[in-house]
Amino acid sequence: MRGDDLLNEKNLPVPNTYKIDVEGFEFLVLKGFSNTFSSNSCRMICCEIHRSLYPQNITPTEVMDFIKKLGFKKIEKRIRGSEIHDVCTK
Repeated sequence: MRGDDLLNEKNLPVPNTYKIDVEGFEFLVLKGFSNTFSSNSCRMICCEIHRSLYPQNITPTEVMDFIKKLGFKKIEKRIRGSEIHDVCTK
């Protein structure tokens, strides 16, 4: 189920912060919450990027470009081993 659909079905408010740690499926989660993340109520996404676990047709650049299209302007990268932690704010 898409995240946007779940929030609508359960009549839940848009949280202002999200933590995404889904071992390579970040792009699918971002797409599933695209309406929610575009909302002005959502102010921050903390996303752990696992480049080595991404599907072959998805790149970290594509994921970051999508996050920017959702309205997130400031993106801080923190590298920990092979993982990248992106803190994205509007």
